[in-house]
Amino acid sequence: REGVRALVIGAAIATVVYALPLLRFVFSHLGTLVHELGHTVAEWTFGRPAIPAFDLAHGGGVTVSQGRQPILVALIVLAFGVAIRQFGRFPGLRRAVLGAGALWAVLVLTGADVVVVLAAGHVAEAGFAALCLGRALSGRGLRTRAERPAYAFAGLFLWWSELSFAWGLVTRHEARVEYELAKGGGAWMDLSRIADEFLGVRLSTVALVHLTVVLAVPAVVVLAARHRSRIVAWTARLLAPGSRSTLRDQGVSDATRA
Repeated sequence: REGVRALVIGAAIATVVYALPLLRFVFSHLGTLVHELGHTVAEWTFGRPAIPAFDLAHGGGVTVSQGRQPILVALIVLAFGVAIRQFGRFPGLRRAVLGAGALWAVLVLTGADVVVVLAAGHVAEAGFAALCLGRALSGRGLRTRAERPAYAFAGLFLWWSELSFAWGLVTRHEARVEYELAKGGGAWMDLSRIADEFLGVRLSTVALVHLTVVLAVPAVVVLAARHRSRIVAWTARLLAPGSRSTLRDQGVSDATRA
């Protein structure tokens, strides 16, 4: 009941804020900040130093990044190696790190990491909206009751903003033209670059995928809340140390390979 009440209050506030252009403009900076932080984290993950900033010339935000730095790549590879070694007692976690490292290497070697960086901004907004809605719905880890409607407002405002943006790109030609002319034109925008440079498809196609992801956010939040016990159990199994026999067999296997 508390979760539903928080969502209702947050939805009411978000509706008022979104309906008033001035307030919508002010709170849209939250989405801009989350968006650029998503780009920034993705850039650093693939060895390119970056900082987020607001674009004072064209509006919105921009992430200023450098080229890939060998020292950062070496540190990331070293971090994967150390993690694989240290997690030897945790087979599930070790396999997860091995999979993440292999995926990272494939993305870097094929150049597909650029697509991940371009998509990271909108993914971060959808993910942050899901996180806020989940906190509002569950109420776990909060210090005051007032935090629940605040989280609900933030999550719903970001979700509606992304939903409106994606719906416009899918259904309106004018919205697609305006989007591609942003930042002075030249298809500098994230979804335009993914469509033109990497996939060779129309912007509306990429926007449709984005719209599908955004529409799935509430369902993912509700399913995660309903199946929280299963998620916790799966995480516990992932983090559980292996049995002595498993570790002994693993040690014999490693020695044999050596």
